[in-house]
Amino acid sequence: MDLTNGKSEKLLELTGISKKFSGTYVLTDVDFEVRAGEIHALMGENGAGKSTLMKIAGGIHQPDSGTILVEAKPHTISTPGDAISAGIAMIHQELSTVPEMTVAENLALGREPTRAGIVVDRGELYSEAKRKLARIGVEVDPGTRMGSLSVGLQQMVEIARAVDQNAQILILDEPTAALSDTESERLFDVLAAMKANGMGLIYISHRLEEVWRLADRVTVLRDGHLVATNDRNNLDQHEVVRQMVGRKISDLYIRGERKPGDTILEVSDLEARKSKIGPINFTLRRGEVLTLVGLIGAGRTETVRLIYGVDKADAGSVKINGIKTQIDSAHDALKAGIGMVPESRKEQAIFEVRELSDNIAFSSLDKHSRYSVTLWSRIRKTAEYYIEQLKIRARSMRQLVGTLSGGNQQKVVLSRLLASSPEILILDEPTRGVDVGAKRDIYAIINDLALEGKAVLIVSSDLPEALGISDRLLVYHEGKIIRELDARNTTEEEVMMYATGLAEESV
Repeated sequence: MDLTNGKSEKLLELTGISKKFSGTYVLTDVDFEVRAGEIHALMGENGAGKSTLMKIAGGIHQPDSGTILVEAKPHTISTPGDAISAGIAMIHQELSTVPEMTVAENLALGREPTRAGIVVDRGELYSEAKRKLARIGVEVDPGTRMGSLSVGLQQMVEIARAVDQNAQILILDEPTAALSDTESERLFDVLAAMKANGMGLIYISHRLEEVWRLADRVTVLRDGHLVATNDRNNLDQHEVVRQMVGRKISDLYIRGERKPGDTILEVSDLEARKSKIGPINFTLRRGEVLTLVGLIGAGRTETVRLIYGVDKADAGSVKINGIKTQIDSAHDALKAGIGMVPESRKEQAIFEVRELSDNIAFSSLDKHSRYSVTLWSRIRKTAEYYIEQLKIRARSMRQLVGTLSGGNQQKVVLSRLLASSPEILILDEPTRGVDVGAKRDIYAIINDLALEGKAVLIVSSDLPEALGISDRLLVYHEGKIIRELDARNTTEEEVMMYATGLAEESV
């Protein structure tokens, strides 16, 4: 698109958009637009209506009222096909590629070149794929099976497909949630080039640092209402947070005056040779928050999976309260008093098509039954308790967990963990994909648990978070712990010096 008289042409205008589900409004009279040659960030807490608004633009949902203009012309967008025809493409947080097909087949899905209209022209298929990938500056062998690519490269293939479909408006929903730093940088370069070519980009993210780096304008939604749209240069991050949560957050991170007690967990010479982890040695005390930090792939998640019995260690031992304990499964871990929130809630922790109450009670069914008979009244009381205590926003305890926002799903997973009454809690990336308000709620829960004497072991890739809520940090580099740091008396720069291997000191 060309720029006219120094002003960006409006590519997409959503005016007065309202939408309700089951009689409850999730969007009320919302206005939003994106111009050619801009990145417009859409922000808000989980459940604020961001994804619903964009799904209306993408033809997945239809508005109950309001109008949609594409390049100043009214459009009815009833299906994703209508959106593509109007030049609107959406890259969802959950990718829509076909893992068993090749990159070339994914790029041409439904529009494969043929010979005589019958047989797929494989040569043309692959040459077209190379052209499509080159258009956004990505080098991938078109014959590679899609499922073997990293999430970042799969995302690039989806973007290449959108560009090939002549999309002028690209919607990206939490695009870096599962990307490494390197993959995120590659994505940012591609988005900058698309912006320079006059496309309009809508960027949904909870990550303020990304928004400040990329966005030209920022729109904030709260509880389905438009709060404000501003040029990013006219905002500061504290104001955006206030707009998102409806209150000033002067101190996002919560760390009380904790006094760690006796050692409850002792890990000695733990190794997993195939994944090049270890030997790992550390202790965890009652009433303490200990966080494992380091770059992606450094071995933090692998360590907690070994402790929890998900993966088998080749050597080493785990002691609980001074007693050597054999843990070969999650069931063993629970019996030993260890509970865990895994890294990926969607794949490893929630039952999307089950009710909220069932999800909460799953790990403590023995407490909710008598003589093998399930006591539903106890399950309901437990669900009611944790819905209130953890501020879970749901229509009822019978709501399917898959329909909750990401932050509320994470609180459900935490509820299930707490319902099993563990003494040691392992939280792997507990606030990934969670909005600012829900993050603060989760930090408060972690602090309360430590004050109660629980031992909390965290894996976090968010350094400000790790520094703000922890007592101690263990820094990982290439499968080993190379430094222990006091979280109150260190800096992000010092942590990164060890995490990148620039300062080496094994412990």
